[in-house]
Amino acid sequence: MKHVTTILATLVISAPSTAAKEPQALPQRQLSTDRPDTTESAFTVPRGMWQIEMETLSLARDAGVRSEDWGGTNIKYGLNDSIDIQFVTPAWHSETGLDGWTDFEIRLKYNLSGQTDASPVAVALMPYLKLPTASRGLGNENVEGGLIIPIAFKETPFACMVQADLIRNEADTSYTGAFTFSATCGFELTEKLSAFIEGVATLPLDGAAETYLNGGLVLEINRNWFLDAGFNLGLIGDSTDFRPFTGASFRF
Repeated sequence: MKHVTTILATLVISAPSTAAKEPQALPQRQLSTDRPDTTESAFTVPRGMWQIEMETLSLARDAGVRSEDWGGTNIKYGLNDSIDIQFVTPAWHSETGLDGWTDFEIRLKYNLSGQTDASPVAVALMPYLKLPTASRGLGNENVEGGLIIPIAFKETPFACMVQADLIRNEADTSYTGAFTFSATCGFELTEKLSAFIEGVATLPLDGAAETYLNGGLVLEINRNWFLDAGFNLGLIGDSTDFRPFTGASFRF
């Protein structure tokens, strides 16, 4: 997702005055994250850099059942100027009578346009694989995967995403498909504080649809670190009723 707040930093490298000067490094790309909205970023982590995106805490309420998730983290590394690899580590999930770890994901993001060229539209491909590492009762014990296509309109505050998933059906007898569509809009409130609002719809081929209205705030601490908080509000029957969350992201 193209994150609603981006931070531009420049890295200048020079040799001591007694030696020949080295050429200046190119400016670092803007910091862009896959949180806090659902819409993924179309931009990758710069070559050789690490980026950590953590959901520190989320609280969900659904049909009278309350649950908590702690510490789910996306660890990213820039492989080159267009590709990064991502490891989405499990969160600790807790609800009445059920505690344990969630599943693990591996993702690869490849930027097709708009990152190192002058294209006004940034597009990426992001295949992912979910491994069944969840504690008993918290996952479906099956490998699942899919393809995410994030799109960012660089001269505007808008971004969108299309996602196709291969998942187990509700009877756990075979695989089926699901599609997710999202659109987000970000806007600045102050120099350091921004906000976003987003609509999301998930449409499985087997099962009920889910739709959400999401929103949140992002506070810039410095050029490589920010904090966020937001909510997911379910709009129709099978959606999670309400889910507030907090998070943090940084790179080095």
